[in-house]
Order: sequence, then structure tokens, then C-alpha cells
Amino acid sequence: MPDAGGAELALVSLAAARARIDRALTEIAATGLVNGLTLARMSAFTRIPADEPVQRIEDDHRLMEA
Repeated sequence: MPDAGGAELALVSLAAARARIDRALTEIAATGLVNGLTLARMSAFTRIPADEPVQRIEDDHRLMEA
């Protein structure tokens, strides 16, 4: 089934794009916090719950310290 191979490739590409977007959002959140942007303001702009960027930043710090 050649169509199945194309669909799998599309899903892998979509997952890779999602990972890059998530990484970019984490970096933007960290930069925003350093520059005085509040979590509420970032949440309103990105429509991402305020605790999610904090969790991502904490996860990044744990990975770097390991």
C-alpha cells in the first residue's frame, strides 16, 4: 500500500514539526520571563495555559542538570 507509506511519512513530519514548535515556545517563554513578561501575558498571547511554559522550562533545566 503506497498510500500508507506516505501517510506514515506525513505523521513523522508532523511530529517533528510539533517538536520544533514546542521547543520554540519554550525558548520564547524563557526569554519572556527573563525580560519581565508575565506568565498571564504570555498565556493570553499564545493561548497556552500559564503553567505549561513553566513546566517546559523546569523540564529543560532538569535535563541540563542531569
